[in-house]
Amino acid sequence: QTSGGFFIQLADGSAVEVDFDGLQDDLVVMLGDGVNQYVNPVLMETKSMSLRAVPHALQMPFTENENDSPRVWYGRMVLPPPDALHPSSPSMTFGDVRTSMIEQDPSALTLGCASHHQRARVLDGDDGNCTSATSAWCWHRCMNYTDYDVSPDICANQSLSIGCANEEGLLWITEIHNASFVLACLDLETAVFATVP
Repeated sequence: QTSGGFFIQLADGSAVEVDFDGLQDDLVVMLGDGVNQYVNPVLMETKSMSLRAVPHALQMPFTENENDSPRVWYGRMVLPPPDALHPSSPSMTFGDVRTSMIEQDPSALTLGCASHHQRARVLDGDDGNCTSATSAWCWHRCMNYTDYDVSPDICANQSLSIGCANEEGLLWITEIHNASFVLACLDLETAVFATVP
């Protein structure tokens, strides 16, 4: 078995497992969300076809025997050079943006994200600048209640609580890499956790 599953999300929203040949090495090249921010706007001006960043997830196979070594996977994100100007903030270079993000500068934390509702993700266990009065931790980032029309009071008025769930109402777990998980009012006593595909 080459993996426990390498899944991609197709343009129609369905998730499929990529079928690799276990007897050959494979190289997969995928475009990140930067293509939506920097490349596609230029392509659209020339009425060319747009490129698509592919949402994806990887699950390594479970092995009970330590001698059953899983296949090696390696991923690398290639970023623009530090002196390149950032298109949505031309007065800043990518190096400036990186420094600002490391310093938790609020003006830089949404740069590079797919929408203004998203913020830069941080390491698991670090809840960033979440304050329970205005936001909650969901899908590796701090989400503002107002972005999703929820709040502790709104949920309490429905006898519900704030949770991080997908459209089906399944609760997020840290192993899932899928931005469809957002803040919602839920019955946390009966809600079911999502499972890794």
